[in-house]
Amino acid sequence: MRRPARRGRTASRKLDLTAMRTALADGRVHSALGIVTTDGASHYELVDGDLLVDVVLVPSETLITARMALAGGGGAGQGLWWVPDVGSEVALLIPDGELEAGALIVGVLSSAGVPDGIGPGRLLAAWPEVHIVTDDLRLGSADAAQPFVLGDARKSLEDAFLATFATFAATIVTAPVGGGSGFASAVTAFKDALATTLSTKVKGE
Repeated sequence: MRRPARRGRTASRKLDLTAMRTALADGRVHSALGIVTTDGASHYELVDGDLLVDVVLVPSETLITARMALAGGGGAGQGLWWVPDVGSEVALLIPDGELEAGALIVGVLSSAGVPDGIGPGRLLAAWPEVHIVTDDLRLGSADAAQPFVLGDARKSLEDAFLATFATFAATIVTAPVGGGSGFASAVTAFKDALATTLSTKVKGE
């Protein structure tokens, strides 16, 4: 049993610095900065389901191929996928300090390229092109119960709506004074198309 320290004196154990000395004596580098580069061909490739990117380490100027780590990954084929542009500054981890083990790109640095509009409490996504692949995308408050409409389905319905609207407009122009069966049919078709389109945009069905 360890005796309590006497009043006025501090009980302490001698600090073991063995692990620290070993780490300091180890010349291996476990993290690095690099610049995405290219030799004129593509600077990235997909190999066995992995995204590999060509990087030159700084300041050593060692050319390596690093594996891209993903944000928000939930398993194979899931997560946020992007390819850093040539010239992007990246942060890398080097497992066991051995480049042969395969370096990992764990982040892309801002490098004086922060877009306008960033601020506290705001997530800003700035890409030239964004593709979202999912079966159920919901935008709104936490209790949103309906999925956001899919792009192809929405485009198809909008095309159908515009075609019906064009028919409706043309019928109005040529309809006799007081209406007629053609005018009534056009009004009915337009009303049905409008109801279907608005319902789909709101509910995503």
